[in-house]
Amino acid sequence: MAFWVLALVYIVGTVLYDVLRPKPQFDAPTPSSLGDFQFPTIGEGRAIPVVWGTCKLSGPMVTWYGDLQVQAITKEVKTGLFSSDDVTVGYRYYLGAQLVLCSGEVDDVLQIRFDDRAPPAGYPHVGDVTQIHINAPNFFGGEESEGGVAGSIYVYHGSATQQVDTYLQDRLGDNLPAWRHVCYAVMRHIYLGTSPYIKAISFVVRRCPNSLGLTGGAENIDGDANPAAMIYDILISPASGNGLGLPVGFLDVAAFRSVGQTLAGEGLGLSMLQDRGTTAKDLVLEILRHIDGVMYVEPTSGLLTIRLVRYDYDPETIPVLDADSCTVKSFARPSWGDLKNTVRVGYVSRDAGFIESTAQAQDLAGIEVQGGEVSLQELTMRGLSNPANAQQAAARALAALAYPLATITIEADRSAWALRPGAVFKLVWDPLGIDGMVCRAVRVGTGRLDSGKIEIEAMEDIFAVDWTGYSTPPASGWEDPSGDVPALTDQAVLAAPYEAAKSYGNLAPGVQLAITLAARGATGISLGYRAHVADGAGGWAPPVDVPYFTPSGVLSASIDELTNEIVVASGLDTDRVVSVGGPDFALGVNVAWLSHDGLEEFIAFRTVTAVDGGIALQTLARGCLDTAPTAFPAGTRIWFISYGSQVVNIRGPVPPTINVYNDIRLQPFNNQSEYNFASCPTSQVVATTPARSQKVYCPTDVRFNAARYPASISGELTVSWSHRNRLGTWSYADSGKATAAEPGTEYDILIYGELDTLVHTESGVTGTSWTYLAVTEIAESGLGRLNNYLRVAVRTYGAGQMHESSREIVWAFARM
Repeated sequence: MAFWVLALVYIVGTVLYDVLRPKPQFDAPTPSSLGDFQFPTIGEGRAIPVVWGTCKLSGPMVTWYGDLQVQAITKEVKTGLFSSDDVTVGYRYYLGAQLVLCSGEVDDVLQIRFDDRAPPAGYPHVGDVTQIHINAPNFFGGEESEGGVAGSIYVYHGSATQQVDTYLQDRLGDNLPAWRHVCYAVMRHIYLGTSPYIKAISFVVRRCPNSLGLTGGAENIDGDANPAAMIYDILISPASGNGLGLPVGFLDVAAFRSVGQTLAGEGLGLSMLQDRGTTAKDLVLEILRHIDGVMYVEPTSGLLTIRLVRYDYDPETIPVLDADSCTVKSFARPSWGDLKNTVRVGYVSRDAGFIESTAQAQDLAGIEVQGGEVSLQELTMRGLSNPANAQQAAARALAALAYPLATITIEADRSAWALRPGAVFKLVWDPLGIDGMVCRAVRVGTGRLDSGKIEIEAMEDIFAVDWTGYSTPPASGWEDPSGDVPALTDQAVLAAPYEAAKSYGNLAPGVQLAITLAARGATGISLGYRAHVADGAGGWAPPVDVPYFTPSGVLSASIDELTNEIVVASGLDTDRVVSVGGPDFALGVNVAWLSHDGLEEFIAFRTVTAVDGGIALQTLARGCLDTAPTAFPAGTRIWFISYGSQVVNIRGPVPPTINVYNDIRLQPFNNQSEYNFASCPTSQVVATTPARSQKVYCPTDVRFNAARYPASISGELTVSWSHRNRLGTWSYADSGKATAAEPGTEYDILIYGELDTLVHTESGVTGTSWTYLAVTEIAESGLGRLNNYLRVAVRTYGAGQMHESSREIVWAFARM
């Protein structure tokens, strides 16, 4: 008994002490201000980079940043036996910024990196903008560390038609330029983690110019630019476009095209980033060094031409210079001790993450001749992007450096008039015992009018030397695991709503837009797919390559119009779908699309939770854009459209045609093969008059007697709704509610009675509610009383009832 008394006294004393003692105080961290953020800002004299091929742009120039939002991170900390308090342990930072990437127009934006790591993201290409959507709030270690990154980054490709960024315009003013011919990125108030020290941001972009007019895709050599097209681009571009501004009539275009096709056949492309001040001449010479090429003015035509130094001749048919036509003025060979027996080429490896790598070639016999001493020649060829081309470059250089090639100066008569730099000839010179040495002209002097002599500086041609001082690198033994490309798990296409089409501006007559969605094959390796659109004449338009798939799953259970949590059975890539913060929820960073039996719905969601066998979507906004909440059965496929989609051109109707039915095939591919085109299923999307993107939105939050989608009502009927305005300001978080409808919008209310006949039509409603008076319903029901069952349809029309919205809202219910 005494024990329990003592225990009770101890407990009461402990409680009183804890209640009466001073509570601990916690110092909250101070949030950073805008001035605390560190960005690589632009500086006077810093060159804007120019890109060819596929390059990583590090340290983009920041021309504006702002729109800072700070959110406190709180954690519950125990302050007593029965008490606790929320303590601020850090802050989340949201920021907007404009980053200048490079000059000129890029073809594609392939990746964004933070501290040289790429977060999971979608890269939909919308017109001349790549919209990067990132959902990686834990990418830097989560809120216990440095947070992550999430939000939308719009990269403008630098086209001549790109529009002003609406986000920047809203924050900087109405007179903002579009910065055409400059590729730049806009971070649209994105989450950048829990530290004001921004991670190093870089972008991987691709630019393969083709003003030269190469055919068969020769301008793009496995992601590298064609060097001939690069040189041509530099020569004809104006000074404002980083070129020399030469007229096309000064160039031998046919020769440039021929060299371009040869380089494409060799697989020798370049990826070069010019980010330092240099002359166009030096840049052209650097490209020629990479490809073993020469340029000169052809005297017979006066045109600037180009040729490659290759073994592209027959030694038996080339011109011959001998004692009757020339005099050898000098002849020299280097000694074996002066030669190099090892060549090391530095290049930038794209597959290894754009790190500097080396390829090496050695002449083992040359090392032995020099007493085992390695004589190294290091070459830097940063335009090369893969080990195969780098190894070939090392082998070519070693062949020329490891053999004592003769250098010769010749004075020839006018029979040598046709020799040009890079051309080959055969030398016969008995005094030196030379009988048919193949030489290559390095420089050809044109001579003088009063002299019949032509001076030629030449070298013994390495291709004609019956000797090799290097061995082919052994095979790595690596086998590509890609295998045959698998079929897509599923695919879908839909006409583009206004939100997806607004960035394209006015399209050409007869052109509309569609969105393609593809779930990758469940087995094997797929790198992307090609979207083929039928051209209406029995063929197919040139395909659009799409390098990303759409995460997709199926509904675990049926849903109705009021479902506020959706469970998705585990599907392909659904692990990429993650929760977002409030601002990104409102921006539509997380949007899904469902379609079944002719009805569709866009759904925005904020929270993603892992559940057995799948994920649960919570904090939903139902019926977004031009759709309304809809019932779908279990097994309906749900597409996470904001994580990967592609906008493509389709054929639109030309009056008096009303609709056009477009066939689309999606053909998956990998680096070994592409799926048999004939076996790809065909999806169809209808282009309407007017286009879906031009139609007003249907209303949202439709209610019957103040209830959302009720099973029954009592008393007289009142239908109410909220406006939507596709052209105005709205948020995904509340399904797009707007204070005012799009100008000219009207609503029709159609009432069907219990006999399922149309008993009343109310036209031209412009407000947000309408009441079917009981006395009117009794008079129109044909029953002498109120209907026991009603079906109501709400139709939305554009200005002057010129068109009807894409969605009609219909609901049926009983009357109590």
